[in-house]
Amino acid sequence: MKDNVKDKLLYYILYVTALGARAFFFLAVDVRDHFLKYPEFACRLAQGEDMGERILDVSPFYLAYMTQAIKLFNPSLTALELFQLFIGILNCVLIFSLGKRILPRPAAFIGAMLYALCGNIIVLESTFEPLVFEIFFSLCCLLFLVFGMQSNGAGQRPWRFFALSGLFAGLCVVTKPNFLLFFLVALAWIIWIMPGPRGFQKRAGWAAAFFMCALAVIGPCTLRNYIVFHDFVMVTADWGKVFYHGNAQGADGFHFVNISREGYTPEGPPAPDPDHAVFRQKARKLAGRHLSPSEAADFWVKKALDDILRHPRQALMLEFRKLRLFFHDYEIYLIVVAYNKYRRSLAYPFLRYGIISSLALLGMMLAARRGREVFLLHGAVAACLVSGLIFMVTSRYRAPAVPYLCLFAGYAIHWLFSAARQKKIAGTLAGVVLLCGLLYANNLTFRNEIACLDADYRDGVLRSMSQERMPDPLENRAGPLGQTPPLLPRAK
Repeated sequence: MKDNVKDKLLYYILYVTALGARAFFFLAVDVRDHFLKYPEFACRLAQGEDMGERILDVSPFYLAYMTQAIKLFNPSLTALELFQLFIGILNCVLIFSLGKRILPRPAAFIGAMLYALCGNIIVLESTFEPLVFEIFFSLCCLLFLVFGMQSNGAGQRPWRFFALSGLFAGLCVVTKPNFLLFFLVALAWIIWIMPGPRGFQKRAGWAAAFFMCALAVIGPCTLRNYIVFHDFVMVTADWGKVFYHGNAQGADGFHFVNISREGYTPEGPPAPDPDHAVFRQKARKLAGRHLSPSEAADFWVKKALDDILRHPRQALMLEFRKLRLFFHDYEIYLIVVAYNKYRRSLAYPFLRYGIISSLALLGMMLAARRGREVFLLHGAVAACLVSGLIFMVTSRYRAPAVPYLCLFAGYAIHWLFSAARQKKIAGTLAGVVLLCGLLYANNLTFRNEIACLDADYRDGVLRSMSQERMPDPLENRAGPLGQTPPLLPRAK
C-alpha cells in the first residue's frame, strides 16, 4: 500500500476514534454544567457593556472568539461545547501530521490515538476555557516550523512557513501568555539547531520573520491595553496573582494560597471569578496608593519572592514536588465543575494522564538519540514544565504539554514492540523495568495528599479560584440531549 493511501486510512481511523470518544463523553459522561466566566463576560461585551480592568484577567483571543460567536450566531452553550470538541478532533489530526514528520509513522499514529482517548483532555475541551485553542495554535506553530525545515534546500521559500509559524505562535500567546516561553526554543531551533544547510544570515532572517509575525499578532493587544489603561500589559495582568497562588508561604503543590475577600467591594456589576479584582484591590490597599494593573501584579510577585527568600529550603522542596506533580496521574483542578466531570469520566475506560506521562518519560529518554529532530518536541514539553514550576502545576496548566507527551509515549510503545520483535531481550527488559518504575512514581505516590484533597472536594471545603460564578440564567431549562437556549434572548 502506498504511503499516501496508508496515511489517508490512518487519518480516517484517527478521526473516527476521536469523534467516537467525544460523542460517548458528551452523551454518557458530560454533566451539562458549565463554568460561565467567559460566556458571562462575552454576553456583557456583546451587549456593549464596559468590563473595565476585568478585561485584563482573561484570554484576549478566547473572549474575542466567544463574543463574536454570540454577536453573529447567538449560539447555545451546547453548540459552543460541541464546537470545542470538534476542535479537539482536529488537534488529534494535527498531532499525527506533526509526529509523522519527526518520528516513525507508527509512533506518531499511536501518540495521536493516545491523545484521542485521553479522558482529562476531553473534559477540558468541554469546559469553557481557552485550552483547546491554545493546543490547536501551538500544534500549528510547530507544524509550520517543521514545514520550514523540510523546505530548506528544496528550492522553496522557507521564510513563508516560519512567518506562518510566527502568526500561530502569536495567536497562542494571546490565547495563553505562557507560550512565550516557547519563543526561545523556536528561535534557537531556527538559528542554530534545525537540521539542514547552515548560513547564519539566512537563518537569522527566518527567525526575524517568525518573531515579527508573532509580534504583529501580540502588538495590537498590548497597544490596546496601553491606550485604554495607560499601562504596559503585554497580554494579561494576572501573572502576580498566579505566581502568589503557587509560591507564597503555605503552597504545597496540591493547594494554592489565596487571600481573604473580606472587605472586597466589586467595581460595577458583580462578575464571576472575582479573585483577580480582589487581588488588585488588596494590593492597592496594602500599598496605600493607586496601583496600575501591572504594578498590582508586581506587588504580589514581590510578596511571594519575599516568602521564597525567607524560606529557601521550603521553596526548593516545593519546586521538586511540582516537578513530580507535573508527571503525576492526579489531576488538580481549580474549576470544580471540571473536577466533577473528571470524576465521572473515571468510571469509563478513558486513558489516564499517569499512563501517558510514564510512557512519555521513557520515550523522551529513548528519543534523545534522535538529536535535533526531536528538539522541538522536547522544547514544547520543557516550556510547559518551566511554566508549571514558575506558577502552578494543575490539570489545565500542564495540559498543553499532553500532545507532545503523547507523541513521546507513542515512540516508547513503538520502540518496545520493535525491540521485542527483533529479540533484543536485554533492551526490552530494561525498558519494561524502567517503565514499571515510572508507572509506580507517577501513579502510586502522594496517596495521603490525594485522599485529603479528594475529601475536601467532596465535603465542599475547597473554594477554588474559579468555583464562584454568576447564577446560570439557563439553569433547569435544558432540552433534549442538554440543548440550551441561545445565550442572548432573541428579539420578539
